[in-house]
Amino acid sequence: MQVFWRYFVGRVQSLKDPITENEAAAIERDLARLPSEGIFVLRHGDIEDYLPPGVPEMKAIVDMVVDRNWINRIAQEDRRVELGEIVCGILGVAERQRIDFVSQLRAAAVDFPVPLSKASGEVVQAQQTDAVATDDPEQYGN
Repeated sequence: MQVFWRYFVGRVQSLKDPITENEAAAIERDLARLPSEGIFVLRHGDIEDYLPPGVPEMKAIVDMVVDRNWINRIAQEDRRVELGEIVCGILGVAERQRIDFVSQLRAAAVDFPVPLSKASGEVVQAQQTDAVATDDPEQYGN
């Protein structure tokens, strides 16, 4: 029970309101420094605070991310960009690609390519369909 209580108390703690300019500057310095240490902090609260409106439940989240460009549906530009920056930091994306990606995030115009595994599967499926549709026995080595 003590472990749960420590978790619960830690979960509901928040910054004092309002904070001084010095305190705000110290927080900003820490938030800027932490990614270099592999620590990524969401500036606007919990991950749920970053989701588009109407996506409060697990099923809705799963439905949302089926769309590979779901990030465009996040209304707040700063949150789209922040999530993208975190992903770039975790994946070690090259600076030029990161800049291009952030530009797409700002415009809500991210267009991820079809994954190679999915694209390859579609090509194989199309070839199999073509093979079944033809009556050419030479195709099967007969």
